Amino acid sequence: MARKVTARWFGGTEGDYLNVRAILLGLGRGLFLSMIGLICLILAVVISQAEVFHFSSLISLILVTSVLLGGLKTGTMSGKNGWLHGICVALSYTVIVLSLGFLVIPMGYNIAGLLMQVGALALIGAFGGIVGVNLKDYQVRQQARTDRIKEKYWSYHKNQR
Repeated sequence: MARKVTARWFGGTEGDYLNVRAILLGLGRGLFLSMIGLICLILAVVISQAEVFHFSSLISLILVTSVLLGGLKTGTMSGKNGWLHGICVALSYTVIVLSLGFLVIPMGYNIAGLLMQVGALALIGAFGGIVGVNLKDYQVRQQARTDRIKEKYWSYHKNQR
């Protein structure tokens, strides 16, 4: 049986831990969705056989969507501190993608632009984590409501017999 891996974060109160498994699964989801999106773009280039493509806005949309959905996944799994889990997913995702970008295209980058990109992705990841925590709470409330309705239904039909 797998053991729950947690990490204590600086400044947290007693019992506030980062769920490392949730962060890794959110990161995996984000990277997987990026890969699927980029493969679809490559297929579009191959199929259309056009000479010039400007995909910078589509690539940015894929990156933002991947970070948002990765933050959503980690927020849903963590159950609390979704903003922090989402930021961790966004920062680790950004480090991986930028490292790959530096390896593939070794050219100079604007530090201010990079910091702005990292900050924007961190905010998007935090938003995804917050929504994920609230989505989990909503799912729990809906399940409790469904269970109450089922219980009333079966108790009513049991008394009718």
